[in-house]
Amino acid sequence: MNEENLSAIEIYMNRVFKLVILAAPGATLCAGLTYTAIKFLGFYPMVSMLALLIFDSTCLLYFITAILFVRHCETPDGYLKPNIIKYGKIFLAILEIIQWNFISYLIPCRDFWAYGAFFILFAVFFLDHKYTLLISAEIALSLIASWFIKGDTLLPAHDELFIPNLIIRAVNIFLVVLCLWLITYLVQKRLAHELEKLADYDALTLLHNRRSMKTHISNVMKQAEKGEGTFTLLMCDLDNFKRVNDTFGHDCGDLILKTVANIISCDVKKDDMVFRYGGEEILVMVLADPEITGRVAERIRSDVANEKITYNDKNVGITITIGVAGYKPNATVDELIKIADDKLYFGKNNGKNQVVNE
Repeated sequence: MNEENLSAIEIYMNRVFKLVILAAPGATLCAGLTYTAIKFLGFYPMVSMLALLIFDSTCLLYFITAILFVRHCETPDGYLKPNIIKYGKIFLAILEIIQWNFISYLIPCRDFWAYGAFFILFAVFFLDHKYTLLISAEIALSLIASWFIKGDTLLPAHDELFIPNLIIRAVNIFLVVLCLWLITYLVQKRLAHELEKLADYDALTLLHNRRSMKTHISNVMKQAEKGEGTFTLLMCDLDNFKRVNDTFGHDCGDLILKTVANIISCDVKKDDMVFRYGGEEILVMVLADPEITGRVAERIRSDVANEKITYNDKNVGITITIGVAGYKPNATVDELIKIADDKLYFGKNNGKNQVVNE
């Protein structure tokens, strides 16, 4: 899997999806085999061996299904197939509800309600608070229904502490469900957003990074193919940047990179996108044709050349060379980038501090 072109959330789902899909049925299969072994040792005389074997068979069937999910969940380029997460959620929901109820009625244990959190926990990893709430509600309703259906073994003992024990159990169920839902909600709304933002932006320049570049350009390219606008790429490279680093140090180089990144960001429109392509190279996607974009590129070149940068009381001059490549209907993203890159290096080899148009 080539993770360079995947977003942070896509990478997370690729890794966690396989783990969760295998872990849930794997855990229930281990539990079923454990109970069967205990039954063979002579315990649980009231439990039917046939029922246990049926439970083990369903666990094995679920586990084989999970293996098939893992083997066939990705496209050749490493992305999860369309709708695979939706089908995975449905699969786990069915597994959790059926197996939870199966094992609750099969094994006589008054405190089996406490294991409901284990089944709900798998839903949390999808970072979908609505899905987690749905699974939690179904598990809780199944548990409450079991108190009416098989209250003699699933309710607290009918003694003088029956009512307080029932209240404590109900409160615990509510608190567990609430905590798991809150965890999912906060991760989805806060941490996932921050993770995506950190993964998509370069830490030094605060520009979009190369990881997110192809996704954004591909989306705009699809719109252009439908006749819904056009775009042009600018490949920008700072002139003599290595000499600046060698002369003034890398801290000065970082200052220049941040300054140039800010100039470029200010010189383009809000809907245009600026990416740190690598090293001192910056790629700009301008939502305009090459003629208009050429004027934007010239403004960038002029503003960079006229910028007064001071480092340790010394003036540091910097210039930039830019290659321009307009959208072409039959070209891929990589081909357009190569065209812009070739024009950039033509300019670098022929005087620098210039814009090379098509």
